[in-house]
Parts: sequence; C-alpha cells; structure tokens
Amino acid sequence: MMQSTGQLGNLKANAKFDFGVGFLPSEVNPGCPTGGAGIGILSTSPVEKQQAAFKYIAFATSPEITTYWSQNTGYMPVRKSAGQSPEMQAFYQENPNFRTAVEQLATTSPQDPARRFVPAGDSIIGKGLGAAHRQPG
Repeated sequence: MMQSTGQLGNLKANAKFDFGVGFLPSEVNPGCPTGGAGIGILSTSPVEKQQAAFKYIAFATSPEITTYWSQNTGYMPVRKSAGQSPEMQAFYQENPNFRTAVEQLATTSPQDPARRFVPAGDSIIGKGLGAAHRQPG
C-alpha cells in the first residue's frame, strides 16, 4: 500500500501482521514528494490572536510535543532537535519503520500544489497513479 507515514501509528496499533516500510521507487526523479501542511498566523489578525497563535505554535512545535506527536502518528518530527533527541533515537531503534521518512527526506521533492489546492486533487492523482501502475508493461 502507498500511504502517508502519518498512518504508521495507526498501523502499528491495529495491524494483525508484521509490516515494513520502504522508500518509494525512484529511477529518474525522487520517488517521494514531501507532504503535510504548515501552521501560519495571518498578519491581518488582531494582535491578541497573533500572540495566542504564537504561544500555541511554540507549544505544538516544542521538542517534547513534536516527539510525542511523531511517535504516535508516524509523521516526521517538526524540529531537528526533536528528531535527533535521545528519546527519538531510542524510538527509532525500537521502531525502524518510523525512521524511513526521515531517511528519505534527502531525496524528496516538493509536493505538487494540486494535491492540496485542487478539490480532491490528492484522490485524482492517486487514481491516476493506480491506473498507470495497473497497465500491462
């Protein structure tokens, strides 16, 4: 199956079989786009909302919280310090599937904006890739 690493926590908790994770194939170009989204603060927001948003972002991206979030979801840590922490390194030793996305990051390319900005873009692209994969060679 081709799936977001954000599903690893769910798979680890619910799969009734052993599974492994690998890099997406890449013969010419990187086989894996980056994904996810980001957190932003609108400059037009009232100052008190901007300050509250800064506090939330500081909390949500703190090494402790991003470590917890990454270990329980499979998403990459959002801070290098969290990914390099003794806690994450020990977690990666025990759960090597969770390290795969971090190792593949050096060979990724930016995500196609259509995946996020075209309604159902991710589904359309996924169906097209599936159809191409099923074509006889």
